[in-house]
Amino acid sequence: MYARSRNPMYTSLDALFFGIFLIFPNPGVLLVLVMISLTFHFQIKNEEAFCRKHYGKDYIRYCEKVRRYL
Repeated sequence: MYARSRNPMYTSLDALFFGIFLIFPNPGVLLVLVMISLTFHFQIKNEEAFCRKHYGKDYIRYCEKVRRYL
């Protein structure tokens, strides 16, 4: 999984919440979907900054090969 996406957990949760929105298409669910997606995005950015500092060039090479989401 991590050879295709650096964040498969967050990507799958985004897909889950999108599916919930498709089942219950209303503004409240859409708002929750957007808020969760933005929260995940900023969490991923923080994790990537930590990994760059901690793992250095190895992590940068990994980022060049594997996409952040899909």
